Amino acid sequence: MRRRAADGTEHLFLLNHTTDEVTVDLGSGLSQPVDLLADDPQIAATGRLRLPPYGVAVVRDVPRNQP
Repeated sequence: MRRRAADGTEHLFLLNHTTDEVTVDLGSGLSQPVDLLADDPQIAATGRLRLPPYGVAVVRDVPRNQP
């Protein structure tokens, strides 16, 4: 699920409902992704997020056209 705020900031909510670790490719559409729960700086560098079994993540991003 994605949620866009009035200022253009987006929040992406990710839930892993499986017993396996999964890697989510966030693609090139995100410019400054930050995992608000884990604060993993690798997301911005790789564009990928690892979710453990039954893991959750909330990713915040500011669109490219925002300062």
